[in-house]
Amino acid sequence: MQFAIREARMKDVKGYHACLTSVALERKHIGFVEAPPLRDSRKWMKTALDARNPFLVLTKGSTIVGWCDVGRREREGLIATQRVTAAGFVSLAGPGRAAPAIIREQLRGAPKLAGPADRILGELEAGRTTDSVPPELRSLFRPSVQPYLISGFRYDPAKEIAKVTVPVLIVQGSTDRQVSVEDAHYLKKRQSASAIPDRSRHEPSAQGCTR
Repeated sequence: MQFAIREARMKDVKGYHACLTSVALERKHIGFVEAPPLRDSRKWMKTALDARNPFLVLTKGSTIVGWCDVGRREREGLIATQRVTAAGFVSLAGPGRAAPAIIREQLRGAPKLAGPADRILGELEAGRTTDSVPPELRSLFRPSVQPYLISGFRYDPAKEIAKVTVPVLIVQGSTDRQVSVEDAHYLKKRQSASAIPDRSRHEPSAQGCTR
């Protein structure tokens, strides 16, 4: 039976979810040990496809046996730029603060959730998982994803970008609900000194900072 690689479609979501479950159970390749609920996988795939992000599946006959999706990966990009020879680095809507700070900011408008979330974030920042998660916050802090969050919370993009010595382009939209223009400025302030002169530029719909 032949393997084939093709673009994913929404009708693939159940096969993708089954494959994700299988890989998660191996406890080797991804940061959680069980797949999220099918509805979350459906939402993730729809969001990726609607944004026209690359999303490929590997099939063997009619069965999905692998996948590749490309989304926001600023952390991996910043770290990789420090380790390999690169001509430059582009941050597209990349956060300028550690994830816990952004999550706390986003939950300020929901006081009933902010308190419990702050407690959970404190545990995760200390490197500890917790089973005490209110139902309203399980989609964000469910136990299966907590090891991944703990790993990501150790990363501060402002500190990492200060280690990058190649030219950097920072692009941030002003209507992004997840990452603000202020995040772009946080990154720009922390960029390491370079011989390349500052060429900041601001556009009405997408604000950018270059170095």
